[in-house]
Amino acid sequence: MQKNKATPILIRFTQILFFVLVALIAADVLSSSSLHAVCPLGGVTSIYEYLTAGAYVQRIRASSFVIMWIVFLLAISFGALLCGWICPLGSVQEWFSGIGKKLFKKRYNAFVPKPIDEKLRYLRYGVLAWVLIMTAVTGQLVFANVCPYDALFNSWTGNAAIGGLIALGVILVLSLFIERPFCKYACPYGALLGFFNRTPLVRLSRNAETCIDCKECDAICPMNLEISTCDMVTQHQCIRCMKCTSQVACPVEGCMTFEVGRKTSSIPKAIRSMSTLVITLVIAVLFIGGVSLSQSMGYWRTTADRTPARITEGEFEGVYDPADIRGNFVFGETSHYFDIPLEDLARAFEVPESIAANIRHGDLEDYYHELDERGTEIGNGSVKLFVALYTGIPYEVDEPTFLLPSAVELLEEKGTLSEEQLAYIHEHRIEPGSYEAPDWEMVAQELDQQQEDIFEITGNTTFQDVLNQGVSQEELERIFETSISDISQTIQSFTIEEELSFGKVREEIEALLQ
Repeated sequence: MQKNKATPILIRFTQILFFVLVALIAADVLSSSSLHAVCPLGGVTSIYEYLTAGAYVQRIRASSFVIMWIVFLLAISFGALLCGWICPLGSVQEWFSGIGKKLFKKRYNAFVPKPIDEKLRYLRYGVLAWVLIMTAVTGQLVFANVCPYDALFNSWTGNAAIGGLIALGVILVLSLFIERPFCKYACPYGALLGFFNRTPLVRLSRNAETCIDCKECDAICPMNLEISTCDMVTQHQCIRCMKCTSQVACPVEGCMTFEVGRKTSSIPKAIRSMSTLVITLVIAVLFIGGVSLSQSMGYWRTTADRTPARITEGEFEGVYDPADIRGNFVFGETSHYFDIPLEDLARAFEVPESIAANIRHGDLEDYYHELDERGTEIGNGSVKLFVALYTGIPYEVDEPTFLLPSAVELLEEKGTLSEEQLAYIHEHRIEPGSYEAPDWEMVAQELDQQQEDIFEITGNTTFQDVLNQGVSQEELERIFETSISDISQTIQSFTIEEELSFGKVREEIEALLQ
């Protein structure tokens, strides 16, 4: 049977296309997005943070959620197709395997004994669990420091973590002996997508009646799966690379194919079979259509949007809305946007003024966990209420919201409250002496350590991010020799507007930080 040469060509074209797109994004050529802003795994790791705090894990953006849902739609349709067709790290491993195949011939991809290989395959589920749990606990992108994907595209920008570079080097060396070693044994996202192989809409099926038991499908499978005994390929490690199909390796026409629906369907097999071209078009439609739709709806954001929404009608039209104060905001931002002195916010929530600028609203629940356990939580809702009453901006409380006694005292001094509002804050005031003060000295140490560990100036760094590191706005304005009106703007976009060198500006700011 003459093979369809278009199949491997289309798959390789898709791999190269996505590799180039991601490389251009990493190099800030295509956009000012970071890798994390277009990483679907970033969306997955941010789910817990988004549901509990209404925020994303640091360096993850709304665009990551969009990509995550596009990939999920793709996985629901075909299974782990992203792994075999799209993922640049998987593609690089596959390209390196060409060297290994020339060096070791038939011995390639057979160095690991089968019993050991079968056990190692479950390591990636441990990696997935570790990534999800640690990201949820810390609220940080813990995998970034050892991520080979990040290192692959940041190796030439100087932003790659040492741990990631080491991991990438090990993976590429192993790829000379084992096909797709990271995909097989360590990839957390591949582990997640593997679950979708069980019940995709388009199934990879083998026709047992026409199969000649030649084992060509087993021999060519990069993941070392036994396909020749399957009626439908549902193994969690199948990457849908199509190498086993009748379009590539299987010598029997129509024996191994992608089919829509079940074999018991009354639709003829010839119609149900899905060609590589159709799959390529589906990928294009999902990604182009998904991104375009999210852009039109305002969901596609690749940079940090930490500006509260404004009220759109009535007496307070154009004023920042306290209802859009988010759990990942820090008091420094709230002070800026709502024109509240930082010392008043610090006093209201009994935070030392020296660290108040960097205190996240969502972390107040942890600091005052004793009150949370009693059902009298002090958290982001408390900040919203205090800001609204302090400024006089309308805000509707949708659940009982409590304030510390210092906040009530401050509102009585400086706020213009109605009798109803006064009654509410007195009814929802935490009793003085009924709780212990947080260990602010330890909090200060933790904040210092976090900033040392994770802060870096990238294309997504905003002026507020730098201000949170202790640099004053006056010092920044001296570097730019102009005023900075929007501290939520990214430094890179501001340098473009002012026709300045981002690299030079970054060096000057880093000098200030040091």
